[in-house]
Amino acid sequence: MAADTEEARPSEVMFVGFTDSVGSFEANEALSRGRSLTLRQTITQRLSDEVRNAIDISSIGYGELHPAARNEQNDGRRIDRRVEVWVR
Repeated sequence: MAADTEEARPSEVMFVGFTDSVGSFEANEALSRGRSLTLRQTITQRLSDEVRNAIDISSIGYGELHPAARNEQNDGRRIDRRVEVWVR
């Protein structure tokens, strides 16, 4: 197990929202931004001030870009309605 060093700690966390392809691109982009912002706010409220100040936390929405599944059926659309957490 690696030692807990500042180099091993994340410096950035980004909440990245996505949607299925139903609806207009603009509406989907706004929806994905809202999803990622909501999750970011929920998580950030639960962090200590020390952690919040040490990590750059942001959110963005890509709408229907980069689907994780096929959108022809409900199961695929459900998978694409997601927020990913990217850590660096």
